Amino acid sequence: MAPSTSYYPGQLDEVSLYKRPLNPEEINSIFVSGSVGKCPNDNNATPMVYAGPDLFLKGVPGVGTLNGQASDDGVPAGSTVRLQWSQFSGPGSVNFNNPTSAVTSATFSTNGIYVLKLTADDGEAQSSDLVRCGWRRCARWTTRLGWRPGGRAMVWMWM
Repeated sequence: MAPSTSYYPGQLDEVSLYKRPLNPEEINSIFVSGSVGKCPNDNNATPMVYAGPDLFLKGVPGVGTLNGQASDDGVPAGSTVRLQWSQFSGPGSVNFNNPTSAVTSATFSTNGIYVLKLTADDGEAQSSDLVRCGWRRCARWTTRLGWRPGGRAMVWMWM
């Protein structure tokens, strides 16, 4: 092939050299990142997210209201924060009435301790928070007061 004196008339952005070939998933993730590319906007703060206070349930199936909150700095321009509730752990399944709303109801299939995750995504950055949900065992302590020789009090407590 004869040497060419022409040059590339376009622009290159985010030139990267790798010591290995990229797999198809890595190539696709770079492609779908669009204008964000591999280098996200450094001025973008992650969204602030709060999954709400611990939730105590009664009855089976348990139903409770999740009171999450999220806010963002507005970067990238024109973006909106997308929210997603998901089950992080627990003995059964959880059905969210509206999994993309900060405040929603959830139905728990069986009793136990569940951990739910609220994720906020502004298109470039993500953050998450966890909330614990479960059944509170109401402990009833029985107390008995007694007297020891010498006038000292003794207290016995049991469940």
